[in-house]
Amino acid sequence: MSLFLPDPNRPANPRRRWTIAVILVLALGAALSAKPLYQKFKQKRAGSLLEEGLVFQRDGQLDLAYQRGRAVVDLMPENMAAYRLVAQVLTQQKKPEALGYWGRIVTSKEAMENDYLAILDIGFQMNYMDIVEKYLGEALQKFPDSKDLLKRASLYFSAKNDLDRSVYFAQKYLLRAPGDEDMRLLMSRQLLTLGQPQNVAVARTNLLQLAGNSTLLALPSIEILTRFSDLSHSEMEMMVARLTSLGSQDPKFELLARQLDVRLHPEKRSAIFAETMERAKGGTLREFAEGAKWLFQQSAFAEVLQLVGQRATENKELFLIYADSLAGLGRWKDLEKALMQPDLPLEKFFQELYLGRVALELGRKGEADRHWKDAYSLAQASPNALQYYAEYCEKIGRIADSESAYRTLSQKQQTAKYGLLNLLRLAEAEGDLKNIRMLLKEYEGKFPNETAVKNDLNYIDLLTGNNVEAAKSQAETLFNQYPSVFAFRTTLALGYLKKREVQKATDLYKGLTLDWMTLLPGWQAVYVSVLGSSSVTNESSAGQLASLINTNRLKTSEFELIKPWLPKNVQAGK
Repeated sequence: MSLFLPDPNRPANPRRRWTIAVILVLALGAALSAKPLYQKFKQKRAGSLLEEGLVFQRDGQLDLAYQRGRAVVDLMPENMAAYRLVAQVLTQQKKPEALGYWGRIVTSKEAMENDYLAILDIGFQMNYMDIVEKYLGEALQKFPDSKDLLKRASLYFSAKNDLDRSVYFAQKYLLRAPGDEDMRLLMSRQLLTLGQPQNVAVARTNLLQLAGNSTLLALPSIEILTRFSDLSHSEMEMMVARLTSLGSQDPKFELLARQLDVRLHPEKRSAIFAETMERAKGGTLREFAEGAKWLFQQSAFAEVLQLVGQRATENKELFLIYADSLAGLGRWKDLEKALMQPDLPLEKFFQELYLGRVALELGRKGEADRHWKDAYSLAQASPNALQYYAEYCEKIGRIADSESAYRTLSQKQQTAKYGLLNLLRLAEAEGDLKNIRMLLKEYEGKFPNETAVKNDLNYIDLLTGNNVEAAKSQAETLFNQYPSVFAFRTTLALGYLKKREVQKATDLYKGLTLDWMTLLPGWQAVYVSVLGSSSVTNESSAGQLASLINTNRLKTSEFELIKPWLPKNVQAGK
């Protein structure tokens, strides 16, 4: 008989059985209730910590607020309120780690409009345009009527120099926020840059409205309006009255009013110029320079020379106004003499650059080339000088010299992006896809995290029929990561077209409502090609849309995509 094991011959004890059963039931109940109790404890603890964190945040004790929020995140990883507190604190501290927390929030079911606004603003502030690009489209899909998102969309496309789409979103935004004068002025500038008659007319109306009603933006609006050659007398009189009523001591106001006065009373032109010269002579050096600059802007070159005269060498600004006036009168030999003065208030780089221009105008090409070479050599020591050299060369048509300077800039760490982007712009203007691809590969090597460049490379490869399989595969990866980015959708559609997978290309556009004005001409071309290639689409629809594309802005390969659906008289256009 064992001292520990039960005796098999002993009769069963009912009371003992009931005791064991009760113990088992109680144990099971305790086990089942422990988890909910622990969850309640965690929730209560998390709520308490979160409240403390919010109080610390309100009181400006950000480190303590961060600690409380981080503790809640660790305790309850699904608590988006805690993520939001941590993200807000890190944003206030201007730390890039905030992006990760906001990213977690906007990918959750609890994402709100303000969460998207926060991550977009940080992306702008820290120049993480990939982040902005990634979430902007998604945010607009979820909150299409948000005026704040529409404003950020306009600013984003402005930063990307995509003025068509920037204006499109600005117009939608201003319908909801008509009192935002800064955005109205920005949109007006962009419309003028785009330059089409209907754009110029809208810009003019907006600028006249700002000139007549705005306090802060009247001056810049009037400055722009004075460039219009067809202003009516009543419009100019309104602007003069407005400048007078603002009563600013800023000499710019007075000079603008004087400029309008010249146009209103052309018979007083000489008298107004003479008065300007007298006032400039009696003013400070700053007022003297402003008067000379104003006369130059009125093409009063002879008056500038008379005013500045012996004072041209007092500072760089005065000398440049003087030199430009000599150039305006075609007095190249006098300008050469001025540039050879021993007390010139001009860096040697600028002296060589302008002597090169003078020699060019005087037909001394060999001498001009030597000066340009010396200017280029001197510019190497300063990125700013090299940028000026590149832009100046481009302005006067010396594109090869400009490209050399941009190439040098692309090889310096601090100016690599500026140099490569300008080389790409010049290559785009030339339409050299091989050179564009080479530059994109170089750009990708230096800035590997920019997904837009990876997409551009895939797009170029697909257009030219190079590495089609690899480019299509990479396009699928990018699209799956960022389905809201239309550029990635377009590249993948082109990949499917190249592989004759027309149905897959068609499916990419299924259910989408396309706003034609927001699409780049190349994107429009791909869409038309997909539409025309689909067996279920009426070809006339493709033809109608193809006729709306500005073919002058298409690459040759893009033009080929839509050629079958263009009228015969247009098919030979590229």
